[in-house]
Amino acid sequence: MFLTASASSASALFFRQQQQQQHRRAMESASGGGGGGGGGGGGGGQQQHQTKKKQQQQQQKQQQAAPGKRCLSLDETLGCIFEHLRDPDDRRNISLVSKQWHRVDGETRKYVSVSNCYSIAPSALSKRFKNLESFKLKGKPRAVEFDLLVDNWGGYAGPWIQELVKAYPSLKHLHLHRMEVLDTDLELLAHGCGAALQVLKLSKCSGFSTAGLKSIAQACR
Repeated sequence: MFLTASASSASALFFRQQQQQQHRRAMESASGGGGGGGGGGGGGGQQQHQTKKKQQQQQQKQQQAAPGKRCLSLDETLGCIFEHLRDPDDRRNISLVSKQWHRVDGETRKYVSVSNCYSIAPSALSKRFKNLESFKLKGKPRAVEFDLLVDNWGGYAGPWIQELVKAYPSLKHLHLHRMEVLDTDLELLAHGCGAALQVLKLSKCSGFSTAGLKSIAQACR
C-alpha cells in the first residue's frame, strides 16, 4: 500500500512539472511575439519618418521653383512701411529710433527739402539719401527781397547741381528757391538729368537767361 501511494505521488509530481513547463513555454512564446510586434512598430515609425522627410524635400523644391515666393528681410519690411510715411516730420522722427531705421529711412526716402543751402554739404545729402526723386533747396534769406543783403552774398546752385547730376540721374522734380543759378548750371542739369527731369521750378532765383532755359526745354521732358 505504501508503494502504491508513492507511485501516485510521483505521477502527480511529474504531471505538475509538465504543466509548469508548458505554461513557461506559452509565456516565452507570448513575450517573443510581443517583441516582434514592437519591431514591426519600430519599422512603421521609421517608414513614417522617411515619408515626412520626403514631403519636406518636395516642399523645399517647390519653394525654390517659385522665385516670387520668399520671406522679406527686416530692412525690406521696414522699407515697405516707411514708403507710406509722407510727412517729413514723421520721417525725421523714425530716423531717430535706431541706426538701422536711420539707414533704411535714407535708402527709401524719395523727397528731401533743405531750408538752408549752407546747412549741409551737397556730398552729405547724397551719402545718406541714395534714391531721391524730388529735391527742394533754399538759398538766400528773405532779406534779399528788401535789398538787405550785400552783393555776392552767395547761394550758388552750381555745387549742388553738380552733386545732383552725379548722384541722382533719375531726378524727377527740382525746386530751387532764392538761388544764384547760371546758364552753365542749367546746361549741366539738362545733360545729366534731362531724360528723367519732369519739373524744374526756379522760384525767385537769379543769374540765368533764356539760353539756359533753352537747354532745359530741349533736353528735359
